[in-house]
Amino acid sequence: MIVALLFWLLALASTGVALLYGGRDGRRAALLILSASVLTIVASRIDHGWQQVEVARLGVDLLLLAGLYALMLDSRRWWPIWMTGFHLAAVASHLAVAIAPAFLPRMYRAIESFWAIPVLLSLMLGVAFDVRRHVRD
Repeated sequence: MIVALLFWLLALASTGVALLYGGRDGRRAALLILSASVLTIVASRIDHGWQQVEVARLGVDLLLLAGLYALMLDSRRWWPIWMTGFHLAAVASHLAVAIAPAFLPRMYRAIESFWAIPVLLSLMLGVAFDVRRHVRD
């Protein structure tokens, strides 16, 4: 419960900063993150409690990866590269479970969920550094 609360606080803080100060790229990234977060809630109702590859969550993560990749290619900033790379690690955690299904459900959830933190921090810090340098889209 406390981990979920901390995630949502960080998600709202980072997307709030991006929506207010992030310019076009920041707003796009924030909308991608918020959309994926809501879709993940829906996907969690479909999946099997981390007992095997969470196909619906993997689908959401792949959609987010595609969106971040498109943003990265279109952006002149460095932070979308970091966001995309960190999220690619989250997608790879799903693939690791597909290859080695003996993962404990708690470990799968922890590994897959961990990567949201660097993604969100990349967004918030990247936008903050852009604002500090007076860089706008």
